[in-house]
Amino acid sequence: MPSGTRIAIFHDDSEVAGNIAAFAAEANLELVHPASPTALEIELYDPLIAAVVLDLVGPRSGGFELLERAANAPSRPQMIVVTELDSKTIESIRRLGNTKGLKLRVFRKGEDAEDLRSFIVKLEKREVRFGAEHLEDAIMRELLHVEYQPKVPLNAADEEFAVEALCRLKHPQFGTVYPDKFIAIAEKHNLIAKLTDFVVCQTFRDATAWHKGGLPVRLAINVSPELLKTHEWCEQFIRRCTEFGMEPKRITLEITESQSGATLDVALGVLARLRLKGFTLSIDDFGTGFSSLAMLYKLPFNELKIDKSFTFDLQRSPEARALVESTIGMALRLGMKVVAEGVETDAVFRELRTMGCEHAQGYFISKSIAAGKVPEFFAYWNSLMKSELLHEANAIPKIAIIQSLLTDLLSEESGGTDMISARAVQGDEEVAWESAKKIPTLVLQGDVVEALARCVTATRLLERHPERVALKGKIQRLRRLLEQELVAKDDLELSTPQSRVRLMPRRDVLIGRLSSGKAVDVPIGCRWLSRGDKNLRLFAKGMEWFIEDLGSTNGSSIGDRILTPGEPYALPPGDTVIEIGKCIGNPAPVAIRLRRPAENSSAVVMSLMADETQLTYPVQASKWPSWREDLCTQWVLFQGRISLGTSTDGALVLPDAGAAKAAEIWFEDGFWIAPCAGGSLSIADSQFSERAPLPADADLVIGKTQLRVMSFKPDPDPASAEVPMLRAKSR
Repeated sequence: MPSGTRIAIFHDDSEVAGNIAAFAAEANLELVHPASPTALEIELYDPLIAAVVLDLVGPRSGGFELLERAANAPSRPQMIVVTELDSKTIESIRRLGNTKGLKLRVFRKGEDAEDLRSFIVKLEKREVRFGAEHLEDAIMRELLHVEYQPKVPLNAADEEFAVEALCRLKHPQFGTVYPDKFIAIAEKHNLIAKLTDFVVCQTFRDATAWHKGGLPVRLAINVSPELLKTHEWCEQFIRRCTEFGMEPKRITLEITESQSGATLDVALGVLARLRLKGFTLSIDDFGTGFSSLAMLYKLPFNELKIDKSFTFDLQRSPEARALVESTIGMALRLGMKVVAEGVETDAVFRELRTMGCEHAQGYFISKSIAAGKVPEFFAYWNSLMKSELLHEANAIPKIAIIQSLLTDLLSEESGGTDMISARAVQGDEEVAWESAKKIPTLVLQGDVVEALARCVTATRLLERHPERVALKGKIQRLRRLLEQELVAKDDLELSTPQSRVRLMPRRDVLIGRLSSGKAVDVPIGCRWLSRGDKNLRLFAKGMEWFIEDLGSTNGSSIGDRILTPGEPYALPPGDTVIEIGKCIGNPAPVAIRLRRPAENSSAVVMSLMADETQLTYPVQASKWPSWREDLCTQWVLFQGRISLGTSTDGALVLPDAGAAKAAEIWFEDGFWIAPCAGGSLSIADSQFSERAPLPADADLVIGKTQLRVMSFKPDPDPASAEVPMLRAKSR
């Protein structure tokens, strides 16, 4: 397929023309055959013409005069002369061409065929470049479209939202053409009025739809200083406002100060007229152009936009900070609105707010989005600014991630490239898309667990799509924030139909009644037990567990062995029963059962046993008022992980868990839980297939067993505590 580079053959010799055609085909070049000198000169306006092959003799050669005109044509082609002239004449032609600065090569017919082939094969390739004719065609064919970058108030109480209209061009031949290129072409080739009128009409149509939907958003439209050199554009723009019924007070015209055109006397008259009509005039890119202060003084601007180069450096450069602070102060004293562009981090967002800046735009807030997504964006932003998130310690980082994620979702659903297009996804990508796009709403509604579950799902599915690494990174960062928000770091209590289980990730605990002198880790309101450090100590050394009597009043024994105070007893795997206050010939009134589960030998499960018939008598019951609750409680002390399931070899036995080992719990700067193979797990009605934080005040379902997870803090006086049981439901 031809490369686009072309060679013009204007030679009478069919043999030469045939050879050139063969060489051109080898080099993937396109041939043109002008029929006359006039046709040749027309062809030479084409920038893709890289060479012209001709002779200086013959009926239509045109001689050296034609060669000179062709060599200086707009395409500046390489001139290739193929001739039968003698060597002396050829040398003269070369010298004359060099004298005139022509790109000229001369070859003798037949003798220099291989050199000619090599020259044509290595000929410099020409590329088609986007130019004025392509831009004008794009405007006429409506290949351009308008996107909108939101501008938001930094004060949450201010509800004046705005968008800046940004023109985009995706050309069928040249692909994406960036504004800095096509706007420069438009200004140079007198197309800027047509381009701006296209943007104005499209923006007014979109604004009409927003207004009908209840969103009276302010419009910001960029105006080139080139348009201010005459009154024509101003009159056309005012007519468009009347045509579409647009109120001037809802429109901001942004004029860049980077070109001197805006300082002309004519421009002053145009701007004054627009200002008197009620339009807001904004000086764009303030601080980077020719005459910033002079423009503020002479021209009727009433808004100032701080250039993004200063915003980017706000936290890195003391000079940039000083300039931003002084600019904001100056603008406010002059009664001007202040907008900062290029806001890309939460820290800059917060700092600008404290400096008194009123409005901001940038990637922290949103990229440019399609018109149909503007109402949805501002609904989200309004919810974010008014939500309880602002009062949380990690609110701004979370808002930053949500906004960034939301922007990707909105822009991609409109045809962007940063995420998965809703119109093109299939299979697991579609599930990832559906999971991701609901995350911002869930966080705003306070459903943190479900938001986390969707983060987990989307991240897992996106592992199969490395091209989505940017999106996955954002979701993972939000996932970590949500996990830290949910994970419980205090001791937890799980309530089941039969018992309460208190999870204690400890290696050393005291067991007994509360004492004012010594804290008790496992408080039991039983008066057969002693207070504080005169009770039992349960502790681990390495992977082994020990029980030690610290000098209890009523004594303790294991079988026939009385525990000697100060001498630790090593707990074997399985069950160990410690009897408290046992008298010869009578059963012990209370006993402690310590179980080292086979599946979790690094854990100890503690429970209480007693002769309940004795405890029904008022005298005995007074020694243990909370006995009913304490006998239904288990304490799980552990290092590493503990398992939950139907197996009696696990730390926590759940008959309806659905698997012998349905889930695992561990403590790592907080409690975490994960389902095992064959197990199912849900937290607060959200399903999890992998690791999740274990939160307090939530329902936990493992298999068909529902548990209530609560923070556990010992009562000041457990002897008098009557804690109602929380009933669990089976599913």
